[in-house]
Amino acid sequence: MLVAKLVKDGNFFRMYLPEGIYRDLRNLTCERYQQRKKLNNAKNRLKALFDRYFPEYVQAFKCLLGQTSLFILKFYPFPADIEKLTEQELTQVIKVASNRRLGEKKARELKHLAGVSVGLKEGLESARYRLKSCLEEIEFHLKQMEVTEQEMSKQLSKSGFKLNLLSIPGIGVVTAVRFLGEVGDLSRFEHPGQIIKLAGFNLKGKRSGEKQKSVMAITKRGRSEPRCLLYQAALVVVSRNPQLRALYYFQNKAQEPLENEASVDSYRQQINSNHICLD
Repeated sequence: MLVAKLVKDGNFFRMYLPEGIYRDLRNLTCERYQQRKKLNNAKNRLKALFDRYFPEYVQAFKCLLGQTSLFILKFYPFPADIEKLTEQELTQVIKVASNRRLGEKKARELKHLAGVSVGLKEGLESARYRLKSCLEEIEFHLKQMEVTEQEMSKQLSKSGFKLNLLSIPGIGVVTAVRFLGEVGDLSRFEHPGQIIKLAGFNLKGKRSGEKQKSVMAITKRGRSEPRCLLYQAALVVVSRNPQLRALYYFQNKAQEPLENEASVDSYRQQINSNHICLD
């Protein structure tokens, strides 16, 4: 009876289901998310393996999947393999793997780490098999993601928003596709504030009988996916887009006491010169 009454009174929201190109974009977004999740899982298994057999390796190579590191992992992954090589032989291997960007210094460091390693020395044959499996899985998922991103770029061109979104410094194909896939057809919105509300970024006041002033906070209602996406995109855009960086610093300064009005005027002039509306 409650459901029937809500329907009779029209007190409900119509569910939006993306259609056409927007459904394709959302499907591609979900597919890449799953691929990224599997890739991270494979990376975690690789890291866990080296935590057991060669925990000091990350001191020499911060990124396990770098060009030089991958070469070492494929042919000389464990301390026992490195100790079999002389320092000159290891230097030559590293020079070849890094296109001569690294050499004797890195070889000396890796030899030292292998000599003082506290990693396990038993079960190396099975560890090699697990390592090979992890590396093949990582390469497979990286290739899959590359193909998916190519399809994303192709479908984004059909949406008609590719040039507009990619013209923003810091916004790439993946971010643009995720945005359109989550938000859907932009023509169904009459005001930008509706997209903000969809992501749950609209503000609301929290009043308490013990506090004189209300605390403003985002509602976090609506879809969590676009909220997460917009937050991540904002971090990148602020670092690469001088116009939005100026607006970001102006908003932060507006919430803090300023020493003089000149600083406020300088921020306003910088923002207005870049045609950004403070509203």
